[in-house]
Amino acid sequence: MTNEKLKLLALENGFSRAYVFYPERAQRPEINRLNERVSDDAREIYENTQRVIVLLYPYSAFEKNEQHPLISAYYIASNSAYHAAKRVADEIKKEGYEAYSNAHIAIKPYLLKMGVGETGRNSLVSVDGLGTRFHAQIILTDMPIDTDEVHKTRFVLDLCADCAACVRACPAGAILEGGKIDIDRCLRARDDGDIVPENLRALYKNRILGCDVCQDVCPRNKGQIFTKPDDEFLKNTTLENLLDGKVKRLADFLGRNYARKERIRLKAILASANMMRYDLMDRLKDISENGTEKEKIHAAWAIERLLKMRRDD
Repeated sequence: MTNEKLKLLALENGFSRAYVFYPERAQRPEINRLNERVSDDAREIYENTQRVIVLLYPYSAFEKNEQHPLISAYYIASNSAYHAAKRVADEIKKEGYEAYSNAHIAIKPYLLKMGVGETGRNSLVSVDGLGTRFHAQIILTDMPIDTDEVHKTRFVLDLCADCAACVRACPAGAILEGGKIDIDRCLRARDDGDIVPENLRALYKNRILGCDVCQDVCPRNKGQIFTKPDDEFLKNTTLENLLDGKVKRLADFLGRNYARKERIRLKAILASANMMRYDLMDRLKDISENGTEKEKIHAAWAIERLLKMRRDD
């Protein structure tokens, strides 16, 4: 398979960009709870790696709708890219080579080392023509395909020297100096199904998965087009369905990893209070009595918040 054929194959599967590099080690930043299980060495995952293929899957953010639970379009793109990368890997295997998609490798530092994109104050990687609205997949292979040119990456202070829009807009104040993020405050970094600290719960508003505020205001996403979620997706993401644990259909959109009952339900409980859904009080009370221990904690907070808002009214 030639480099040109690979790029065409990537386009046919929904990717807008495909890059091929040698498997150089890309040093990741300090280890934290989000990256502790990923490697920065391709050959540590597959020892016969001869090439690293980087695939970029673009997407458009959803239109804002404060009356409906919000799941970022990123998670749908992530699931689509996951399956698309597997298809590309399968085609490489048909050529007689090994190919491993969705490897647990630190993707962001690799993108930066190879000059695919640049990082800004919000720590996200942006690519010319795509901004930050893309999902990256990596394939490790022993196929000796021609590589692409490596470009120099600009530093955050060069890229964002006169802009701090994301810093000002971040609802949790999680964006620090030098393109670093306080992951204990970042709302998007808390999609792991754990209890949300009390001081952050109201900040989630109607969010179930993700937070796109820093991307919404970023000049690198200027001209971005917002889309409306699929009607079937909206039907399956009502608060009633999410609180009742009806998340099986969501796996078709998000993948099984994100469409987990407790993970989704925990945020839906917070959203019920933040969206002032007094009509869901009975459901919240039932969860506070019969839910998991994590759900009971969130439900108690939501009930108290709703009662307080009603008294204040």
